[in-house]
Amino acid sequence: MRTFDAVRDSQRVFRALLRATSRPGEIVALPEAGDGAVEAVLLTLLDVEVTFCVLGPDGSRELEEWFLGATGARIAPVEEANFALIPGGDSDGGMLDLRRGTLEAPEKGATAIYGVKRLDEYGPQILTLSGPGVSGSRTLGVEGLSAEELEAIRESRAYYPLGVDAYLVDEGGSLVGLPRSTRIEVGG
Repeated sequence: MRTFDAVRDSQRVFRALLRATSRPGEIVALPEAGDGAVEAVLLTLLDVEVTFCVLGPDGSRELEEWFLGATGARIAPVEEANFALIPGGDSDGGMLDLRRGTLEAPEKGATAIYGVKRLDEYGPQILTLSGPGVSGSRTLGVEGLSAEELEAIRESRAYYPLGVDAYLVDEGGSLVGLPRSTRIEVGG
């Protein structure tokens, strides 16, 4: 990844995140992120005010240390983290341990950022999305996210307004938002 400009780049990435959140399932290009797309999202969202963790079987400690040094965000146990990075598309069961907020403060639910292989219309996992921000329904193809992980995302939002917001970020620098208000059906 090229050098991340904390002001210019984070503003542009944040705008892409807002667009993806307001239009669930729409594939949004991250500006100039390329193969550093997941890093760009985390560098935009993390700061000294928030906590995070890295979930999954590969290299979590090294990634946690890198983001700690780059952002000042604090590393926290999965149950307490504001943000969770899932770089390989598999939380190894940790997704279901993320905070879901409370009825008094549903916004305190965590946000999961998944690194996936590819987002398009025809991936091996086909999702049908509906809910706020989606006119009727929208389909999305995802490669690099297992059926078990998709079921965990669905389960994390079963008691809306409680739930976990999620972003899927692919290797080509594309982004999809899946707010906890989005209903997900898996097929294909």
